[in-house]
Amino acid sequence: MNTRVVPDDPLDHEIDFSKSRPNPYWLGTVDRRCVRLLASDLAEAFPDDDAVNEALRTALRSNTGQQSTDHEEE
Repeated sequence: MNTRVVPDDPLDHEIDFSKSRPNPYWLGTVDRRCVRLLASDLAEAFPDDDAVNEALRTALRSNTGQQSTDHEEE
C-alpha cells in the first residue's frame, strides 16, 4: 500500500467544494427510525455504532432499573 503524501496534489485545485451542500434525499435511502445525528464532540467520544449502542443501553438500564441484557439485533 502506498501511503506517500503528495504535498501539492493537482486535484486539490480542480475540485471546488465551496458551494457543496448536504444531499436532501439521503434519508430516503435509510430507515429513519434508526438514524440519529450526534454532535461532533459526542461522535469523537464513541468510536463506532456498538459503543453508542452500549452506552445508550447502559443509560436505559440505569434509568429504568432494568437488569436484562436482552436487546434487538439488526
